[in-house]
Amino acid sequence: CQGVFHRVSAGTTRSGEEVLPGMSAEFLQSVESSQDMGAEEYLHGHYFTEEELRERLKKYYPSSGLSEESLEFQLEPEQRDTQGYILTVRVGNQEVSGEEFRVNLGLSSSNFVIQHMDGEIRFLCKGLGHGLGLSQYGANEMAKKGKNYQQILLTYFPDVTLRSIDFSNLAIL
Repeated sequence: CQGVFHRVSAGTTRSGEEVLPGMSAEFLQSVESSQDMGAEEYLHGHYFTEEELRERLKKYYPSSGLSEESLEFQLEPEQRDTQGYILTVRVGNQEVSGEEFRVNLGLSSSNFVIQHMDGEIRFLCKGLGHGLGLSQYGANEMAKKGKNYQQILLTYFPDVTLRSIDFSNLAIL
């Protein structure tokens, strides 16, 4: 399987089948990683003025049809996965993937809530990264408690079989 990893989960990793439908990602199962909630990067607020956010949204989504009405009514998470990460968000009249939206706005995670407060819009994010596969923070915490790499890998990839590969017979080009 591919070594998929992220920095900090939102307390539970994401299911590959739920996030990547139609792809062979059954090895990416949702597993508990509650130690991540102790990470410094677990919660992060990203703040924008309405004007800053509107300009950024117009840059990335020029055909979204944003009006001069408050963004509070034009920006809405539509679908979340079972771990709370946003799969789709409506920007004006356009539906956008949560991961694309996260990257374009520079958010730490697509597991967020949108809060309108004191003239600013805050995206309060849980976790750091896409939330799939191994949590680097969680794996490090497990290692600090004496878990070996096999135990860590089998925690984050429970249906994977670990085996050694003999590379001694490979010719180097």
